Amino acid sequence: MASKDDFTPEEWTQLKAAPLSAAMYVVAASPSGPVGMVKEMLVLGTAAEALKQDAAAPQILKDLFAESEGEPKSEMKVELGDKDKVPAQRAALLAALKDGVALIDAKTGEDAAAIKAWILSTAEKVAGAAKEGGFVEGFALHNHPAARGFRRTVKFV
Repeated sequence: MASKDDFTPEEWTQLKAAPLSAAMYVVAASPSGPVGMVKEMLVLGTAAEALKQDAAAPQILKDLFAESEGEPKSEMKVELGDKDKVPAQRAALLAALKDGVALIDAKTGEDAAAIKAWILSTAEKVAGAAKEGGFVEGFALHNHPAARGFRRTVKFV
């Protein structure tokens, strides 16, 4: 079982960024306006809160979120109003996700599958959170940008 002690401070920071990167990548794939974005980010917060109560969740995953409580908010931002910046922001989010997943694979051992499954499940919930613009009953339509963003996220998790 992996613990924080198995990571350098830089690696721990990368690992903490992976779930947020996955969620933000899905959000950036299909900007859904301010209300939709709030709904999407609330899903991540709700999932992190539910994680605390999940006895089966890997402790390292709980530790990632427990440590983040009370810390300054992430510097990770997506400026959806400036369409010229969105492709570069998506690329940065995808790179952060890839780095995090590589660390998960390399250093979390038997917990890797459960950690990646949680990230993937949460990204899927984020994709279905804002129903406007092509979402029906919480499921993304096949060609909707958020669905494509989610499928691209899946490749790296």
